[in-house]
Amino acid sequence: MSTRQVVKPRAKKFPYRIEETFPPPHENVKLIIIANSDDLLSLGTDYQENPEKLGELLLNHFIANGLWEITDRFGTGKPPRGVHKQTWQFTQKMKIRAPYTFGLIDYWLKRPQEKWPKPIKKVIKEFEDEMSSFAPRSGKRKKPKAHEVTSYIMERHFGKEREKNNPTSNPWTEDPDGFKKTYILQSHFTNWIKLRLRDLEDSRIELSPTLPITTEKPSEVILSLFPKNHTQNSLTK
Repeated sequence: MSTRQVVKPRAKKFPYRIEETFPPPHENVKLIIIANSDDLLSLGTDYQENPEKLGELLLNHFIANGLWEITDRFGTGKPPRGVHKQTWQFTQKMKIRAPYTFGLIDYWLKRPQEKWPKPIKKVIKEFEDEMSSFAPRSGKRKKPKAHEVTSYIMERHFGKEREKNNPTSNPWTEDPDGFKKTYILQSHFTNWIKLRLRDLEDSRIELSPTLPITTEKPSEVILSLFPKNHTQNSLTK
C-alpha cells in the first residue's frame, strides 16, 4: 500500500510537496520533495538514463552530509547524564576528528614519499622515531599503518584532554587497533571521508598539501577542495 502524499500548492507560483516513506525495513524514514512540476520533470529527464547517479546524489550528498551535520552538532545516540556526559561528549568529538586525520594519512601513505607535504613527512618521521617496530626476521622497520599514525597524532593533540575526561584510560598509542575500532570503524564519518576523497580522485583533484592534520570542522575543510559546480557537473555528466 502506497504511503505517498501529494500536497497541491495554494497558488501556481508555489511548489508541490511530495511525501513518501521508504519500504521496509526503513519505513520510519520519510522522503520529502518540494518542487514545481517543471523542475521535477527536468530532474526526472536528467537522471532517466542514469538513475544510479540519482541514488549516489541521495546517498552521498543528502544522507551522508546530513548525518555528518547531525553528529557534528548533536552527537549520536542518547547522551548519558552525570559524570559520564563529559566522557561521551569527548568520544563524539574524537569520532569527528579521527576519521579526517585517518583519511589524510591513509591518502599520503598510498603515495610516493617524494610527494608527501612537509607536515606529513615530519609527523611520520616522528612517529617512526618514537613508535615504529621492526620485522623480527629482516630487522627492517615496518611500514607505518594509517590508524597507527592517527592514534599517535590524536594522542599528541588530545592526550591531556583524554586523561581529563577518562583518568583511567591508557594512551591511544598503546592500543592503536582499539583506537581504530572505537574512533574510526565506529564513526559514521569514516565512510563519508572515504567517499569525498574518492570524488577528488575521480575529478583528478589533488589533495592540497596545506591541509591541517587535524581540524575542528573536517567537513568544511574537505568540501572546500571542490569547485562550487563540482557536485552538479559530476552527477549529471
